Amino acid sequence: MRDFYAKCGSKPQWLENSLSYLRQLATYSAIELDNLLLGRNNDFSNAREIAEILEKRHVKDSGDFLTPSFYGPLWRAMRQGSDKSIKTKAELALEMRLLRCELEDIPNSSREKIETARDFLVDFSKELQKEMDAYGHPYRRLAA
Repeated sequence: MRDFYAKCGSKPQWLENSLSYLRQLATYSAIELDNLLLGRNNDFSNAREIAEILEKRHVKDSGDFLTPSFYGPLWRAMRQGSDKSIKTKAELALEMRLLRCELEDIPNSSREKIETARDFLVDFSKELQKEMDAYGHPYRRLAA
């Protein structure tokens, strides 16, 4: 997907910081994994791209978040699909590492792990959309 946007003139740095692009990427990644489960797909380029973005934007165990608009939806999506209670940045960092490893190793994963990753990506896409809707609301700008 990155190649398509690069041909249109978008810079890779802009894409990785765009909630809209990340939402679309998460959606396409979930579709890739669903097609894999149905035996129709062996291309995981979008899932690998999300793994790359997670690696670049990895949360340090201490310090500040770089862009809360990315980490908030990620944190909410991880809490939705899990029985784990993620309360600290260290726990979020660990979950991000685990997710990245799962996305990088999709072809060798069990059906259950692929289904879990797909469900997470759907939740992540929904949470990114909620964040975009809240950010774009006219009253939110007045409150800042």
